[in-house]
Amino acid sequence: MDIEKILPEFDDNKGVSLTMINSERSDEIYNSVEKISYETSYKEAIRKNLHVEISYLLPKQREIFFDKLGKEPIIKLINRLAVDPFPLCTRKLVASSLRKIVVLDIIKSFMRRETL
Repeated sequence: MDIEKILPEFDDNKGVSLTMINSERSDEIYNSVEKISYETSYKEAIRKNLHVEISYLLPKQREIFFDKLGKEPIIKLINRLAVDPFPLCTRKLVASSLRKIVVLDIIKSFMRRETL
């Protein structure tokens, strides 16, 4: 679901979760939580959430990772099995997070001025 198109007031760039209520008990729990919500049809909800019905493919290295977890240092394990080594994964995650809050652009702009 493209929340920014359907409900622009919900689009706060912090993320929106899909919650599916499948029983009376889960309905009670859901209704006991303070939240801002929007009810939609199942068809509309899964339109951009295909993995509700279709499972993700498991990474090739998953079984090896869990077999070795606790038997060797976690960073070494990630570096050996991940597509991107841990420092690169961390840098990408930090850059992505900063980009979302526009801080990265401010830092780059400041760094450019410092080098001139």
